[in-house]
Formats: sequence, C-alpha cells, structure tokens
Amino acid sequence: MSESQPEAEIAPESEEPAAEQEQAKESLLVTLAGRSEEAVKKVYGDLSENPRMQDAKERLGKASHSVLTQLHIASQDDLSALRDEVARLEQRLAVLEKAVASGSRARKDAPSS
Repeated sequence: MSESQPEAEIAPESEEPAAEQEQAKESLLVTLAGRSEEAVKKVYGDLSENPRMQDAKERLGKASHSVLTQLHIASQDDLSALRDEVARLEQRLAVLEKAVASGSRARKDAPSS
C-alpha cells in the first residue's frame, strides 16, 4: 500500500504543470493572434494608402463590372439603382392609392343628383 501512496501524490503534481502549460499555450495564442491582427491592419492600411494599389483596385472594379455585364449578372451598383427605383415607385404608388381612396370617399359623400 505504501507504493500506491506516492503514486497518488505524483498524479496531482503532474496534472498541475500540464494545466499551466495549457494556460501558457492559450496565452501565447492570444498574444500571437493580437499581434497578427495588428500586423494585418497595418499592412492593409499601408496598401490602401498606396496610389498604385488604389489604381489597381479601380481597374479591378471596372474589370469585374465588365465581366458581370457580359454574363448578364447585376452588379452591386445595378442592384442599388434598382432598389432606389423600386422605392421611388412604391412612394408614387402610395400617393396614387391615397388620392384614389380620398376621391372615392368624396364621391360617396356627394349628394346624388
């Protein structure tokens, strides 16, 4: 039995360093993730300020719009314009429906000749 007692004492001690190692790994991952995010933001900021990248982005936008047009797929700008037109037509329809409703009420209220 005396042999099992040291084993019982060793088991909790061996688990503790494993837990500490796990916490250290998690801490390291969090630190690396934070630094990576900062680095990506810096690179993105530097690239977005670069005139050559802005020109490339503009050319890419024009090329993608051209491809979408050739494939008969609406671009984001096309969809936005269509949404605006639908909203304008809905407002116009609401005004016309209101005018028709008020006109029909006025005719019902008018005395019959």
